[in-house]
Amino acid sequence: MSMDLTGITNKNEYYTKHYFSAVFEENAKDRISSWSASAKTSKEMRTLWAMLRQNAR
Repeated sequence: MSMDLTGITNKNEYYTKHYFSAVFEENAKDRISSWSASAKTSKEMRTLWAMLRQNAR
């Protein structure tokens, strides 16, 4: 399954298509999983998307 990269622009083809289709997706999944796990175990830590949702209200 490929990741939705809406809003991400590859200016001047700085990264290869392979990087975005394989490497970036794996790195992003690892980072997002790490943030989610940290937020679940800590009362002070919140995920970035939770903070955005709170500020949007």
